Amino acid sequence: MMVGFPRLKAARETLAVPTSLAPAALHLCPSVQELANTCLNLVTTGHSASHQSNLRIMLISDGVSKTCTTGVSSLHLPQDVHGLVHQMFEDLSDTSGATLTVQRLVLSPQNGFPQPHELADLLVAEKLASILAADLPHIVIAIGSGSVTDVVKHAVHLCRDQGAQLGFWVVPTALTVTAFTSHFAVLSTGGHKETFRSALPDATLFCLPIIAGAPQHLTAAGIGDLVAGFVSYADWMLASRLGFADDFVPLAAQLMGPMQSYLLEPGFGVGGLSQNFGPLGQLAETLAAAGVAMNIGGSSAPQSGGEHATSHVIDLVRHLSGRTPWPHGLQVALTTQCSAALHEWCATLDFIPVARVLDLDDQAIAEIVERTFWLAPFSGSPSEFSQSDKRENWIAAHAAPLQSECDRLVKTAQIKASQWRDLRKRMGPLQSLWPQIQKERLELTAPAAPLAQALANWGLPLCPEDMTPAGHVAELRWALRMSVFFRPRFGIQDLAFFLGEDPVLCAAL
Repeated sequence: MMVGFPRLKAARETLAVPTSLAPAALHLCPSVQELANTCLNLVTTGHSASHQSNLRIMLISDGVSKTCTTGVSSLHLPQDVHGLVHQMFEDLSDTSGATLTVQRLVLSPQNGFPQPHELADLLVAEKLASILAADLPHIVIAIGSGSVTDVVKHAVHLCRDQGAQLGFWVVPTALTVTAFTSHFAVLSTGGHKETFRSALPDATLFCLPIIAGAPQHLTAAGIGDLVAGFVSYADWMLASRLGFADDFVPLAAQLMGPMQSYLLEPGFGVGGLSQNFGPLGQLAETLAAAGVAMNIGGSSAPQSGGEHATSHVIDLVRHLSGRTPWPHGLQVALTTQCSAALHEWCATLDFIPVARVLDLDDQAIAEIVERTFWLAPFSGSPSEFSQSDKRENWIAAHAAPLQSECDRLVKTAQIKASQWRDLRKRMGPLQSLWPQIQKERLELTAPAAPLAQALANWGLPLCPEDMTPAGHVAELRWALRMSVFFRPRFGIQDLAFFLGEDPVLCAAL
């Protein structure tokens, strides 16, 4: 039988989380047969945006082979997940009492879409929305991990914005991200990533045999995306207390605190992902809870603080220089360590001395951004440019996109500088509140050392050299400095910078 998520269910009931902030159907299926039974139940009870006697179902995947490897089922295993789900719905047509017309759309280069690692792009979502609108199905089912889920959920959102009535289900093939239960999508636009309001799935159906068949590094990426919560909630709270935002919702942190604490338990996950690293169901439940927490907060802020800004800057420099992107979750695990170290530095501040807060006008902050930007390790490691003229020639050949991105960062930095100039005027009352702010911040963070040990236990990267392909620490240092200017949202690195400190030194990188 299908299995609920008992800890998440109990937490939602205790905290009175509105039902509208989570998928109406959220299940963990211990076998493929139970996944089929669950889908049959949803179809026959009309659990979709439009229940029809003749249902047209669109299955969307990225075309990358994903194998279902374990579990007891009447369906043959192992086999390709996409074909398995397709056949499952074909078989349901004989038992559901409804006629099911199943179509399959593969978002592959052969069908005019980018490579899988480039799918999560706003233009791709808009293209997909046009395809769906031209022959609108009753139910759209995303079969995949983070990129497929994000691009499909935003395409569904665009269709619904135009008045289309269509159901939206997600069948994750790997536990990579917190996106499976949220109504936010992270998509690239113009080479950098942004968070967009998107469709909340009507149903999110995890199936143990399917997620167990995922490559281990993808499951590790999901853990990496989760550990951001050990610093991101504190960033979000600080933004609110310092007057940079007014959207902090304690309920989101209250939901996630107990749900994620097991990730730091001594011994849990020891041996890395090469061995049995813990119950997949528990990890699926925690990822589902994180998506609900973002819905509670009304933005990605609960699970995306300064650590994600640093990660996005790494994405940016690798995109600009044409280098292979790193898996999102593994990258976030790496940058979360930077934020954790910065929060420990923050703990040493008894107060924020107003005289130290930088008073930077537009010209001054622009000069800092431009000076920092053009020091970027565009090749990954500065040593790769053996002669200075090679670097200069490379920059000259790519001047237009580089300058465009630098100009965008300058505009964001000018917004932040204005916010900090305003903070100088409000510093007096904040001083008396600082001890309480520090107490709240401490409750929302994990110490850097236990966090690093947990990452090691899970086999997650502790330095850029551990990534695949291997990176260089210069890339991480530059990204942390540049992340102050990446987006208007506050991150803990902003506090270091606007107090005249170097975030890299404060994080002891």
